[in-house]
Amino acid sequence: MRTLTEPAAPWPHGTGERHLSRTEAPSAVADMLGLRIGARVHCERVELLDPDGRTSHLLVRYTSRLRPVPGAHALSDLSGRAAVAGEAGMLGVATGPMLLVVPVVRYSRDGRPAAVDELLLPADRWRVRLT
Repeated sequence: MRTLTEPAAPWPHGTGERHLSRTEAPSAVADMLGLRIGARVHCERVELLDPDGRTSHLLVRYTSRLRPVPGAHALSDLSGRAAVAGEAGMLGVATGPMLLVVPVVRYSRDGRPAAVDELLLPADRWRVRLT
């Protein structure tokens, strides 16, 4: 079992597959970005690897037209949900296991929300401890 304590910190190990798309922002993401429901955003899914090259967890970044600046971030409410097919495939698990969802809102230079990073952590491999 691993423990996540700094969700906004850069991942110290490698990355695997990346998938880029333009999609409708999920309602919670639209709310965090201050966008209307149904707004389209850029979505990047990144496989984050353990030191041995196995998939550790996923990063899903939703980006508005603004550019986030390093270090300007805030955590939002943690939640949990079942893994869907695409996520499960990238994580190497069956569809349906619980994921811990850790959202990090990243801000632009002028202080407006610019991106939402969702860390998707398999609940049987991770725990989250925030101080």
